Amino acid sequence: MSNVQNVRYQVDCFLEAGEDLIAKVDINFGKDDSDLVGDNLSIRVRLPPDARSMPFGNLRALAAKTAFQRLSDLASQSESLR
Repeated sequence: MSNVQNVRYQVDCFLEAGEDLIAKVDINFGKDDSDLVGDNLSIRVRLPPDARSMPFGNLRALAAKTAFQRLSDLASQSESLR
């Protein structure tokens, strides 16, 4: 039987360094010893009140994409350390 754990990441997203926060992204998923992602993936994007009026097409999608890119970078770094 594999060891299952719930993994949670919280990522703060900015459009560019030094700019105001555009979103906080919570990403939760189940993970087991075989490095397979479980079916319980959830993503929650929280926008600060002042960001909701920003003139960007889909700010939630942008924030989620940014968060996944950062997680991908972290995963690559941890793989290279093994």
